[in-house]
Amino acid sequence: MMSGLAAPGFRPGIVSLLVGGMLYEGWKKVSVSRSVREMAGQFTLEVSEKWTGGNGGPASLMGWRIRPGDPCTVLYSGFPVITGYVDTYCPKYDADSHEVTIQGRSKTQDLVDSSADPDVENGEMRDVGLDQIANKLAGPHGVGVKVEAKLKGKFDVARVQSGETKHEMLERYARPGAVLLTDDELGNLRLLHVAGGGAFALIEGENILEASATLRADNRYSDYEVKGQDHGNDQRYGREVAEVMAKARDGAVKRYRPHTVRNETKTSKENARDRCDWEATSRGGESTRADVTVVDWIGPAGLWMPGQVGVLVSPMLAINRSMAIESLEMTQDENGTLTKLSLVPPEALKPPGGGGGASAGNGDGAAAGSGGAAASDPAWRVVVPHATIIGSH
Repeated sequence: MMSGLAAPGFRPGIVSLLVGGMLYEGWKKVSVSRSVREMAGQFTLEVSEKWTGGNGGPASLMGWRIRPGDPCTVLYSGFPVITGYVDTYCPKYDADSHEVTIQGRSKTQDLVDSSADPDVENGEMRDVGLDQIANKLAGPHGVGVKVEAKLKGKFDVARVQSGETKHEMLERYARPGAVLLTDDELGNLRLLHVAGGGAFALIEGENILEASATLRADNRYSDYEVKGQDHGNDQRYGREVAEVMAKARDGAVKRYRPHTVRNETKTSKENARDRCDWEATSRGGESTRADVTVVDWIGPAGLWMPGQVGVLVSPMLAINRSMAIESLEMTQDENGTLTKLSLVPPEALKPPGGGGGASAGNGDGAAAGSGGAAASDPAWRVVVPHATIIGSH
């Protein structure tokens, strides 16, 4: 989705940097990257000019007033692409030329870098949902929170671990519900569940400039086990809350390869089952990856963004199925204006059933075995397991 309307006078296809009310253009190289695995998008802008004589050099560069820490917005055709701050300003010159490289990140960088302790009174919050934790931590930085996930339940206690950043704390409490933490073009924090579809159709021979794929099995396991502890009370105590456990199997992995996960937060039986199912289905989904390069930064659904779900049809990659954007890099240089999309099956990013998204046990992952030689091959087919709950009474 494109935010707002482009201001009058912007030229289509031109990248601009807005700093202190001034627009800077004429970039030689531009790169903007985002991922559902990273909270803050990043950008790099490069420009160079030949000396034109005189003592002052090129006025267009020498007159720039851009400093590290300045608020800024990268725009494409007048639309916001990334809103944040300048991290580094690197001028360089020699006898013949003058160059400037500028790097920065989204507003959410302050959550990545800042410690959580100062903004959490007594180091803990009680009876709070993930959205409340996020608003508490993001508010002091002027970062908005957009909930694009079906959040379930609240945490009895959310505690700050000594020395951890706000991002690290949020990630701990987002992980049980498989909520992804990323940003949007306006610098807001997105609490994301990958869902839906139809955002794009990438078709070999039509709109794909370049593509590659990797099919692998080294990150999959035959048996999954999640362990954790729940909070006890007068009715529930002992091993029932101290030894919560769930197990799942991936039938597509023929060798014995066990994998145990320790849940970091309060773990109910349902939490354990959901985490276990998610570990199995997401790792199965991640066994198929594709990188696809397309023209422009704008797709059928607007600005290309991580989390969008569409279809990839490429016989040469042996893929014909639904895929989701895990990460992307948008570039503009002598090769044109391009976007490289890193794609994975949606189940690699979707939450478990109890986490608020489509249930991992209700057939949602069935599409993982549909279409394409790789997907239909039993060695690559994602088998959605049913987790067995183990809890002593």
